[in-house]
Amino acid sequence: GIKPTSANKAEPPQDEAGVAISEVLQAMRRHPSGATVQEKGCQALETLSLDNSNKEKVAQKGGILVVLAAMQLHPLDAGVQAAGCAVLQRLAMNDANEESIGLNGGIPLILNALEQHPDDLRLQEQGCWALQNLAVHARNKKEMVQAGGVVQIISI
Repeated sequence: GIKPTSANKAEPPQDEAGVAISEVLQAMRRHPSGATVQEKGCQALETLSLDNSNKEKVAQKGGILVVLAAMQLHPLDAGVQAAGCAVLQRLAMNDANEESIGLNGGIPLILNALEQHPDDLRLQEQGCWALQNLAVHARNKKEMVQAGGVVQIISI
């Protein structure tokens, strides 16, 4: 008889997006002080998160915490902040992610980004979209009000 070999076995489908997400997060974790790595990593995660199932994969692989850490480590880098807000805005379209972003300190980080970079229109737009998506969750709404987010957004 024919012995099974790798040539005649059915290959399991490869989750290319999952592999890409893992590799992006690995690079971001390896180079936390590299602002360019963090910015480009956030941009890649934003693009990958256009797909709803990838929003969940990013979260399952710890991506929310990696993005928040990048924003926390690089508060004065408008590129990191804009890319971070953009990916959080996209990830927050998922209910579980929305809650996780709020619970892990995402709201004050977004508000800080808006405050630190008032002249960066892309950042302002992405930050406002992120807050809008996060505000669907009642706990997040309360946190935004307590953090002065409503006043801050009105002043933009």
